[in-house]
Amino acid sequence: MHCANRSETPGTTRRRLLAAGLVAPPLALLGACGPGRTAGEESAASQRVVWWGNQVRTERTTAALNVFAARQDGLEIVGEPGEWGGYWDKLATQVAARTPPDVVQMDEKYLLEYVERGALANLTELGFDVGGFDEGAAEVGEVDGSLFAVNAGTIAPVVMANPAVFELAGMELPDDTTWTWDEMIALGAELSAKLPEGSFGLTDPSGRDAAFRVWVRQSGAETFDDTGLGFDADVATAFFALAQEAMEAGATPTAELSVEDVSAPVDQRLFATGRTALAIYSSNQVTAFDDATGQSVELLRLPSLAGAAAEAQLAHQASMYWVVMADGTAPELSRDLVDFLVNDPEAGRITGTERGVPANTAVRAAIEEQLTPSDRKAVEYLAATASEQGPPPPLTPQGASSFEDVLIRWGQDVLAGRSTPAEAGQGLVDEISGGL
Repeated sequence: MHCANRSETPGTTRRRLLAAGLVAPPLALLGACGPGRTAGEESAASQRVVWWGNQVRTERTTAALNVFAARQDGLEIVGEPGEWGGYWDKLATQVAARTPPDVVQMDEKYLLEYVERGALANLTELGFDVGGFDEGAAEVGEVDGSLFAVNAGTIAPVVMANPAVFELAGMELPDDTTWTWDEMIALGAELSAKLPEGSFGLTDPSGRDAAFRVWVRQSGAETFDDTGLGFDADVATAFFALAQEAMEAGATPTAELSVEDVSAPVDQRLFATGRTALAIYSSNQVTAFDDATGQSVELLRLPSLAGAAAEAQLAHQASMYWVVMADGTAPELSRDLVDFLVNDPEAGRITGTERGVPANTAVRAAIEEQLTPSDRKAVEYLAATASEQGPPPPLTPQGASSFEDVLIRWGQDVLAGRSTPAEAGQGLVDEISGGL
């Protein structure tokens, strides 16, 4: 029996976990071998858990799973961390062969597809308890009234603002409860004019999936609905026209810079290096940008069409999910493991806000004292905007998992002058509709 992480990364050692205070002796790295067990023996029960993410996520997840294993009698947990690239192909192959892991970290892009394939256990039927969740935090994992995926951390779209860049331009931060998209562009253009050459007021929004989905909701539609694509070409055209207007006004960088920015590592992006004052991202990225900028960035609401925060339609969403596989070895045990990860204060103190703000209010209270300043900003932003949220958006349907990539490509075509906003709007609708 192997009692360690199958994909251990150099440096992810028990010594390092101990130094971080994430696990107490005498537990093994990822699994409880139990007294007298050897690597060649079968365990009484086992669980395979897979996730993608960075080293911090792996260390914290490992430590939390280790605590759960220690509470069981003879349980072995095998963790299989991986990278985003290749993660979904591997999972699809295992599901097709009916040899899936037991617990999987799931992305919204693929959730409905796996539900419709019958690959996920119905957590409502398994009696999963979401009674401690914030209002609306559990519904983001429901399909036809049944829970299939558990919110691993709540996030929301934000406009990040770098106060140091505003100060350099001699300008004040905007009132995010009243600004419109046009006012954001005008502010971006003014910032660009007052900043040193090569710096800009606003990062291009055309490739930001979060920005587009908010734009669609404010237009009275949804990105997806029960019939497939929920918006028409006019809505998409208006969004691309907004991005073109921003670039032509000097509010956003040149097409070449914006294209490079989308694919750059987070710490090398224009906002991270202080070359833009404003950028649209997700609330859980605040720590990364605080670290990269060396500043305490501010989290602002996205603009609205009407200039009213109550009409901004900034739906809270899950950063990712935990799901139980229907063909796993022991679905009830898997349910208990996921319950521990999202509902147990001890697990919350270990994992913190790395996957987003905990949806369980008791867990959130338990970690209050250990929150970093960056964590607190994310928590406070979600609390401040809670009453302004629209209903959870419909899930991405099967065949549309590439939506963000397609959106980025058409946006880049507009910025580069290869397509008009109208051509890009129709092209986006046709391309996504054709895959559904």
